[in-house]
Amino acid sequence: MPPINGSTGQPRWAGESKLTSLAPIQRRGAAPTVYDAAMKPLTRTLFRPHRVNPFRVGPLEPLEPLPQLSDYNSRFSDDFRETMLKRKLKKRAALLAAAVEPIVETNNEIPLSLVQMTGDEPKDAVTFLVAAYADKIKKMVAGATGMNIPLIPLPKPQRTAITAALREMSDRLIDCSVEKATLANDERGNRYWNAHCDLLGIDRVISTKENANAVAEFAALLGLAWPVKADGICKRGMQAGSVSSILGSIRKSHQLKHNVELKALDHRSGRVIKGLKKIAGPQKPLHRLNSACYKNIVSDLRSTNTQKSLAIADAIAWCFEGLFRVSEICDTNGHNRSEGTQRYLVDADVHSHRTTTGRPRSIQFTLRKTKQKTEIQTRKIWAAGCQPDAGDDIVAASTGNDFVVRMDKRKIENAAFLVKHPSRALDLPFININGQPLHRNDIQDALQRGLQRCFEINLCNDPKLYKVGTHTCRRGGATLYYENGISDKSIMWLGRWQSIAWLVYPEVTDKGAQLMSGLVW
Repeated sequence: MPPINGSTGQPRWAGESKLTSLAPIQRRGAAPTVYDAAMKPLTRTLFRPHRVNPFRVGPLEPLEPLPQLSDYNSRFSDDFRETMLKRKLKKRAALLAAAVEPIVETNNEIPLSLVQMTGDEPKDAVTFLVAAYADKIKKMVAGATGMNIPLIPLPKPQRTAITAALREMSDRLIDCSVEKATLANDERGNRYWNAHCDLLGIDRVISTKENANAVAEFAALLGLAWPVKADGICKRGMQAGSVSSILGSIRKSHQLKHNVELKALDHRSGRVIKGLKKIAGPQKPLHRLNSACYKNIVSDLRSTNTQKSLAIADAIAWCFEGLFRVSEICDTNGHNRSEGTQRYLVDADVHSHRTTTGRPRSIQFTLRKTKQKTEIQTRKIWAAGCQPDAGDDIVAASTGNDFVVRMDKRKIENAAFLVKHPSRALDLPFININGQPLHRNDIQDALQRGLQRCFEINLCNDPKLYKVGTHTCRRGGATLYYENGISDKSIMWLGRWQSIAWLVYPEVTDKGAQLMSGLVW
């Protein structure tokens, strides 16, 4: 008996909807199939009717007829078409059989061993149940191209456990997309926000424009009343940049955890930030270390000739001549060895290339943990006077201050250290003091003292008028290369910039401005 159409109560034949608009398929030389007024075959049909499926929910859909080709009748027999249809029905039956089978045989409670997470890494969130679930999907859809069959849901306990594990997996991967220091800042900002909302009885999740005023009010609290400590002095109110960073953390949390685009609801907090910048007055310009000050500071540190002063001098050299970020050469508050988040250069990733006489020609270094996490970056810096052929090298009379020569010497010192401490071969910082890395504060303090001394001997302007930071060296090195005609691409390559954002680093110096003078006449 043909299946019954759920809407009309009339028999429904497989493929009838298609046959109403398409000519019936027949073999060459065979008698044509006869149809009645309802386009139902009176003699025979090329398609078998549906068999009622006990696992289907809802009205049945007609089987799709085999594709009609222009020369279908002449190329394929009825037997071939019937064989293809049997194969399709067999695949469909196998798919349905797999759909009704649970992943694991359980009652209402799933054993802990099936849903247990083994660690804190993203891959550790893949439970046995999730792995079995992935295997089930792949097995079901293999070879089932074009089939659109509703499947029976898994038992509720399994669905709940799988959904929870998938959420945890996605959360961990999202956390991996940013630095741990950024995660810590975001978490702290959201703690401030949550405490504020709870004490005032405000919903933590802003979902309407009427409630969005709370964000601007919180920004005002941070910018005007929040207790902060700077340079040993306690005062009220964060800087506008700090407030903006915390609001960014709150927006990010709304977006990733609650699928709420807070920026589209909140139109006042941006104005609050602008107001904070206005009342704070003009900001100090960023300081760019010039070559005269750089040489003076490094020479003074080397003349002190202590292990620490020599390490600081070499670290500053990497930041100025190698265009390093400070986190790429020493410990920082956000990237440090104690928490396992360091990304500074290690001795094992520095290689010195020498001539047959032992004279260093170049230093090659590899950074495996950088701001751009998607790529391991390898660069090479050459000694002054090097030519493509080593025999043509023009070596200066005094090379004691050459970057490559200095770092080759440190490479030799590190090798002597590793003879006594072979276990440190893979994690020894290239710039170290008895095996321990420098801290950014060491470099910061040395720069502050050095610039003040340079100001006293008229090598630079008063450093108090500028914002001096650890990027002072990186900005200065980029400026030096830029004003001497080094190509943009070369500077971006050495400094590992991936966009034109690097153009904020160099400044136009007197030398660069002089080149623009008198061009008209």
